[in-house]
Amino acid sequence: HEPAADLGVMLAIASSSKNVALPDDFVCIGEIGLTGELRHVTKLEERLFEASQLGFKRCIIPKTDNQKIESFPDGLEINQVRTIQEALELLGLCD
Repeated sequence: HEPAADLGVMLAIASSSKNVALPDDFVCIGEIGLTGELRHVTKLEERLFEASQLGFKRCIIPKTDNQKIESFPDGLEINQVRTIQEALELLGLCD
């Protein structure tokens, strides 16, 4: 089990239930806690670098106090959220 994939799996399920496709240039990285909070993941900068190398332009990552990434040098747009709800709102997947 790769905890950093939690957010991607959850957003894929949400987009499927709404019959709305996620953007092609979008990637998400984050572990989900039991109360819906997003948690820090290891090797985040390496993961972001790899995502940018693969052509992704936008991403969602956990916003935590000990992890501050405002921008990424390769032009990857960084969106930091604290909860699942914030991620769903960012992608227009909530009612």
